[in-house]
Amino acid sequence: LSPDAAGHLAAIISSSDDAIVSKTLDGIIVTWNGAAERLFGFSSDEAVGRHISLIIPQDRLDEENYVIGRIRAGLKVEHYETARQRKDGSLIDISLTVSPIHAADGTIVGASKIARDITERKELQRMAEEASRAKDHFLAALSHELRTPLNTVLGYVQMMQSGTMSADQQTRAIDVINRNSIALARLVDDVLDTSRIVTGKMRVELQPCELAGIIDGAVATIRPAADSKGLQLRTSLDDNLRAQCDPVRLGQILWNLLANAVKFTP
Repeated sequence: LSPDAAGHLAAIISSSDDAIVSKTLDGIIVTWNGAAERLFGFSSDEAVGRHISLIIPQDRLDEENYVIGRIRAGLKVEHYETARQRKDGSLIDISLTVSPIHAADGTIVGASKIARDITERKELQRMAEEASRAKDHFLAALSHELRTPLNTVLGYVQMMQSGTMSADQQTRAIDVINRNSIALARLVDDVLDTSRIVTGKMRVELQPCELAGIIDGAVATIRPAADSKGLQLRTSLDDNLRAQCDPVRLGQILWNLLANAVKFTP
């Protein structure tokens, strides 16, 4: 290279946002730019002349053999995602590209390494994966929650259509259908609220509740399934039981408990 070209190249390396390091085939650091100082915490004076294992975690030392093996064969290592160790001992996620350095006669005399900090990208990727898992879990749980009130509504409607219910039974059935329709509307709202889908959380609205009514409603919701198996559901409740709760969510909890009891009782 001409002096001008060499100076221009040195300026590029010095001002790069990526850590650029060169080393011998024995792993001895030869050059260490400003970005490497900022990324790894070692100054150029501290790094040059030392082995590249200076920044390689103990459990990743074998990676250096892999990299040098490819370099000696004249091959590059491109966008290799790994972790390196800072001066303070903390780990940093990087994307590593390593290329052979050739002498004038074409022989390989060392390697140049470009390391890019991908900590933020990895964190965003991790958050996206967690959000996806939370969404899948949320939707799976919600689909389960939808079945109980929907089956109850359908069951009571079919019983009313059959003409076998008395006027009192129809009045109670309408109450059950109304209660479960409200619960279904609440669950549909959950589906439409994309922020809750992403976080996997449902809305809880606390208010003064009479527990006897909530329990009776849950029992009425499950009763058709119990009746179809010849099971009896009986309650013994204190009408004065009150608490701060979300009546719809507490109803869902009771549905699940009772539905499982009916399902797994011979």
